[in-house]
Amino acid sequence: MFGDGFGLDYGFTEYVLARVFPGLDLEHSEISPFFSKSIAQLPPTLIAASGFDPLRDSNRAYAKRLRESGVRTWYREYPTLTHGFFQLTAITEAADAAATETALLLGELIRGAESPSPETTVPRTR
Repeated sequence: MFGDGFGLDYGFTEYVLARVFPGLDLEHSEISPFFSKSIAQLPPTLIAASGFDPLRDSNRAYAKRLRESGVRTWYREYPTLTHGFFQLTAITEAADAAATETALLLGELIRGAESPSPETTVPRTR
């Protein structure tokens, strides 16, 4: 669905992966913890995802797996934004709002705040 035209397309992804992980199995746990046998030992995790992103479905799946493994996981999805929305904060108000919300949440998590609930998925439209 997102193979071309959303800031991170298939061709560019293949180009980068071939250079960063030449000849390596991309499903190796050191490349992607999603493929580890156990991820229960991972720290609390915040995932800020965008709706128009080739990684959206894998972000959702990773958040689900983290939760199922007992890892405190906060997942936020911004359905109107593209991959790399943090770089678009001066261009679009939606990206600025999403980046600000994510940064504030990260600050709360670093300080040890227990809320908002990690189980909450918040698709946003702005």
